[in-house]
Amino acid sequence: MILVGIFCLLITLPTLFEWTIVTNHDGTITRQNTEFGMNPTYVSFYYWFSAITFVFVPLSILSIFNLFLIRSVRKSSQKRREWIADLRSSSVQPKFGSCTIDRSSVTSTSETGRPRSLIRFMMNSKINLNLSLNQKKSSLLSTTNNRANRILLRQDSHITRLLVAVVLFFLICQLPSALVIIYNASINGKPSPKQVIILQILGNIFNLLVAINSAGNFALYCLLSRKYRLTLMKLIYKVRC
Repeated sequence: MILVGIFCLLITLPTLFEWTIVTNHDGTITRQNTEFGMNPTYVSFYYWFSAITFVFVPLSILSIFNLFLIRSVRKSSQKRREWIADLRSSSVQPKFGSCTIDRSSVTSTSETGRPRSLIRFMMNSKINLNLSLNQKKSSLLSTTNNRANRILLRQDSHITRLLVAVVLFFLICQLPSALVIIYNASINGKPSPKQVIILQILGNIFNLLVAINSAGNFALYCLLSRKYRLTLMKLIYKVRC
């Protein structure tokens, strides 16, 4: 953080020497451009440097890393869908592993004099009961897993929308200011009074957009991420208590 503060101080320090305060004959105070601030080489270089450093480089880095994140989220979602499909196909097949019959118990039972039809009926009842329990257990596990995976897939889509919204929000708020900076750098000669007024109005509006972008990600996270809202509410609740 200290290095970032020093870097920002150094690259914005030349703007202090662009203007000077002048007292007019009627006592009013105005500002005027210094010779350094009107130097065409300095104006062209510094404005282009500001546009590249504060807008295009952050936007490029943010877009690239968000694309990587979106790609990884989609890959994980695709793998999860394939896993769900495999789970559904495997859950359809019945499992007979637990349907074992104790032959010694059958022999001992037959020796007691009971009819063999009764023994077969008891064996079939035991097999059917085990099959029914296995199917119910498999169905319950499959339903639970499918529900959990649907929740995870929904979370993945929320994450993707959030990342795209962050990039678009940054682009909408920062790009107009960069265009004004580039326009100022490309002006040949001194702008007319009308151009100065228009640029001042646009500059104030676009500076407001830059300020909104600084605090707007918090609003995006609150709107698009339910987990973020819950975590924030828990944090506020702990602080209040």
